[in-house]
Amino acid sequence: MARTAKQDKVRELQRTLYRAAKADSGRRFHALYDKIYRRDVLERAWEVVRANRGAAGIDRQTIAMVEGYGVAKLLDELAADLKEGRWRPLPARRVFIPKPGRPSERRPLSIPAVRDRVVQAATKIVIEPIFEADMLECSFGFRPRRSAHDALQVLVDEAWRGRRWVAESDIANCFEAIPHSGLMAAIEERISDRHVLKLLHAMLRAGVMQDGAVARSTAGTPQGGVLSPCLANVYLNRLDRQWADRGCGVLVRYADDLLAMCHTRGRPSGRLRRSRRSSPSLALS
Repeated sequence: MARTAKQDKVRELQRTLYRAAKADSGRRFHALYDKIYRRDVLERAWEVVRANRGAAGIDRQTIAMVEGYGVAKLLDELAADLKEGRWRPLPARRVFIPKPGRPSERRPLSIPAVRDRVVQAATKIVIEPIFEADMLECSFGFRPRRSAHDALQVLVDEAWRGRRWVAESDIANCFEAIPHSGLMAAIEERISDRHVLKLLHAMLRAGVMQDGAVARSTAGTPQGGVLSPCLANVYLNRLDRQWADRGCGVLVRYADDLLAMCHTRGRPSGRLRRSRRSSPSLALS
């Protein structure tokens, strides 16, 4: 019963943030950091991480090992480290896995330490509702209460409305290519809390470890991080808005996969190319 009450408090926090962001599109939120290390938020973050399971990071600590150590003890330590500004993320462990449908090709996956995944999940719980208020209807990937089935239904509905000409594209190495400077600029449009901004910057700059060496970059929200898809959507929302401002037919985006639908042959591919070319500020290809 107590657990349900705590979950309700977290949901109410998210609803409050969403409503505030929706009511004022120009508002920048400045009092968020203490929400991230709130006990109920950290407990919910742990539930998310535990449900996802996942492998160990470079510290080799597994979910089972954390449970043996004591979840309450870990959350106490994380809350204290965050409150005092001592928390620092470890580099993620870099592995390569087969691409879906193309087993001969491999894509990089970055596996943060379990304790860092908890902090990422807590951060996502707090900031995602703010950015959700700005997301457009054309975006379906990695968003609350949205799925690939919803995206497919839009395609079916628009085809019945006469938009039978379709073009598809994807953003090459999207998660690895997003520039940190542009991403932070997009985040700062909504968040002014310097502690949260510092936290996010530290996550982006944590780097990855491969073959015993740590590599850091000024670009990328490495695939495998709990927060990565949310941050990618924040950045790609600019592309969605540029398309919407041009009124170029219907766009359906699922993460880094794009599909345009128009009434006339040749228009979808042309408009999709023009939209991509006219967005150099996104620094994506």
